[in-house]
Amino acid sequence: MKIRKNEFSVDVVVTLRWTDARVSKLVPAGTRVVTVPLSEAKNSLWMPDIVIANRAIGGQERISAAVELHTDGTVVKTERLLLLVKQHFDVTAFPFDYQQPKIILSSATLMSEDLVLQAMSDETLKGAKPGLFDDREFHFVSDETTVFEEVDGNLKKHRGKLVMTLRRDWTRYLQTTILPEIFLILISFTVFWMPRATPFAMPRVATNLISFLTLMTLSINTDSMLPKDRAGMAWIELFADSMQMQNSLILFLNVFVDWVFCTLELKELGEKMTNELAVLFPLMGSVVVMICFMGRSGEHLDRIQTLIRLWMFGVQATWIWYSMRRVREAEREKEEAKS
Repeated sequence: MKIRKNEFSVDVVVTLRWTDARVSKLVPAGTRVVTVPLSEAKNSLWMPDIVIANRAIGGQERISAAVELHTDGTVVKTERLLLLVKQHFDVTAFPFDYQQPKIILSSATLMSEDLVLQAMSDETLKGAKPGLFDDREFHFVSDETTVFEEVDGNLKKHRGKLVMTLRRDWTRYLQTTILPEIFLILISFTVFWMPRATPFAMPRVATNLISFLTLMTLSINTDSMLPKDRAGMAWIELFADSMQMQNSLILFLNVFVDWVFCTLELKELGEKMTNELAVLFPLMGSVVVMICFMGRSGEHLDRIQTLIRLWMFGVQATWIWYSMRRVREAEREKEEAKS
């Protein structure tokens, strides 16, 4: 499956069965069934002209085909096709998403009043082959074969559809994207555990900026796996955005505390603020991760993003307001001590 290009390739066997009393004359005497090549069958009997309706342009290659003729008038056409199918994939829950690739059959020439399709009752002739998705990124969940009528203006077609439900194995992305982003935020948290002395100012800023740039690189790599024409954001983008926002807040508040410690020379208050942030940020970040994982279904991601931002900025705005009060009080006490 090529999710980014909204297409997938599949090797399928298409079996069609219908009854035409005239074909009994084509079966040699003393024989109950005869198999003829598809090219010969097209010249000697009626064919329903069934094609893959949602294939890509040039996306069908016939590997083999044969037609069985029975003395009771039953005709069975079996062909093996290598297909490239176009389909839009919903990746809002990526990498916890379920995908439903589908193959749609219909007649290229006959309308619904001329041709009605029915799903075969023989379960061995429909569905996905056992083990087809072993050692794949997606795990097989279920399949369903149905028929339906589609009306689009004057176009009225009876179509058959095979839908496979697949579940993505998200553990790969846990190791390559989710955990690395969490570890990068944990690394950013360490700036509040470094000494507040002047020689450590640059290491603190560098640690923060390197983590931020690495988060951006991971986001770019993730974006390259998703369709360009998708609407809205995917879950993995929400998670990355939340990690980047936390990193930005850490950078800003680290500079703020440096300003209090170095510029205002309120060293005792600066150390106290550092210790507070060393506890506050891990707690806030834990809640952010929990909220993100509550939205793994991919529904209402915009609301979840708003909730996360309100939580982060609400917590930090409250702390900053409280800290500014303490800064003013500390400066007033400092001025009174001088006088």
